[in-house]
Order: sequence, then structure tokens, then C-alpha cells
Amino acid sequence: MLVWAIIVYDEIEYLQTTVKRLQELERPIYVMCDVNSPEAVKSFLQEANIEHSEYAFDGDYSKMRNELDDRVRLLNQYQWICQLDADELPAENLVLEVEDILAGAGVTKVNVCRFNCYSEQLDELDVMAIFDSVKTGEIYQMERLWNVEPIEMCKRLYRLDAGIKWHGRIHEWPEADDDEWADLPIEADFCLWHEKTQERQEMQNAKYEEYEEHRELAAQIAEQMAWKQSIRESLE
Repeated sequence: MLVWAIIVYDEIEYLQTTVKRLQELERPIYVMCDVNSPEAVKSFLQEANIEHSEYAFDGDYSKMRNELDDRVRLLNQYQWICQLDADELPAENLVLEVEDILAGAGVTKVNVCRFNCYSEQLDELDVMAIFDSVKTGEIYQMERLWNVEPIEMCKRLYRLDAGIKWHGRIHEWPEADDDEWADLPIEADFCLWHEKTQERQEMQNAKYEEYEEHRELAAQIAEQMAWKQSIRESLE
């Protein structure tokens, strides 16, 4: 059985939306909030009868994700976990079909595609066209959307006995003894919808600037953007 395990701090509206979808589809949910999460978050989890616990975040994101895995293992109820941030909404079709897909796939670790966007840009987006552009390779001709990479594959879905350990204090990544990951389809109805406001992103970036790992990643992203620009120019 698969559990949808959510990490949340103060993202109450996002959390409510994700919990509502999962409850309507009658899927197991586990939430780990912060000891300093607003009372509104804790009250909602209690009123919605969501299995949850509190965690004292110390600035190490991988430690937090490892702790979530450990707490779910201790429940001894689930074989699979899909870790979600509170602002990641799984597509309905993903929630409905993923366990049947996993049952016959013979895999232990699976990448899920995530669609990233800002709330302020939704009226301008043709989501299906963006997904089509990935399949055709045209995505390399596109600019980042408001400085957002629109589609990426995320390592969030895996068996709890797959030996996953998260690494990196920030922009964390999972590793296992056998680090081959299968891929779910890059489709809008199989994605995690990751929407946030520009204001919230700027707040997050300001927090991340405290980490050397973030500054190094920012340099890598700049290098990637330059490479993509060279691809665009070669196709003109």
C-alpha cells in the first residue's frame, strides 16, 4: 500500500487542497508538520482527522525527509511512500492509477514529473502545449517561464525498503544502493502540480541564500540556461 506523506510548515491553503483531493479519492495520508507550525495548520490536521506528527526542523532538509521516511516505516502499514511538499498537488489520475502501475512494474523507485508555475502566470499558460514541447524537444527553444523550469522529474516515489537515504542540507536528493529510477509518464494528468506565488518564492530564495549549496546550485542553473540558449540559437 502507498501512503502520500506531506511535509508542511505554514502552507495551510496548499495543504487543505492536497488533503481534500486525497481524502476524496480515499487515499492514505500522513503529515509531518513543524513544532513551530501555525496553530491553524495543527488545528486543521486534528479537525480533518489526519494522521500526523510534529518535527523540530533544524535547517537540514535531508534530515527532515529521512525522519519522515522513518516515521512512516514505524507505522508498519505501508510498502510505498510518495513524499510531497505541501505546495505539490498530485494530479487526480496519478493518485487513482499509480498503485496499479506499480503493482506490475517490478520497480522500487520511480520519478514523478512536476509542473512548476507561479499563480500570477496561470492565465498565460497553455499547460498541454508545454508538456507536448517536452516530448518533441521544443522545450529547449523555450525561455524559462518567469525564471521557472516548467517541468522536471522528481525522485519522490519509492518503496520504504529500497534503501533510500536523503542527502544535502538544501536542494536535497535521495540515493540508494541501486540508484536506477523508473519514470512515470511526462503527462499533465500524471504530474505534481507545483504552484506558488512570486512573493513566496522570493521569501524561500532569501532563506536559501544562507546556504553555500544554494549558491553553488544557482551557478549550475546559470550554466544550464546558457547551454539551453546555445541550443535555441543553433535551431534558429
